[in-house]
Amino acid sequence: MGASILYLRTASGLLAELLIGLSRRQLSREDAAWQLRLINHNLPEARALLTDEHARAKRRARPTVHSVIEVVEDTAARMERLRPRIMRLFKDTGSAVPRQGVPQ
Repeated sequence: MGASILYLRTASGLLAELLIGLSRRQLSREDAAWQLRLINHNLPEARALLTDEHARAKRRARPTVHSVIEVVEDTAARMERLRPRIMRLFKDTGSAVPRQGVPQ
């Protein structure tokens, strides 16, 4: 794998931050939207680079690169379905970040 790894690492880190921020209720609407946009940018970039890397890969490495492409495609499709649901979590919030004492 080549340059795609940078996009994959970035997307992975953003997904982890999104999960942690949402589960701890410490993420603002704006931060969630920003992370979703960055994830939406990084996954297609990784996919495009992986396609090129797959074409250049040696015969033995092609199945591995192909399986990574499938994971990226699946993740992108899931994020597309989750995006509206994530943003609905903020629908009735009066403030960007919950105050202390909010039941979790």
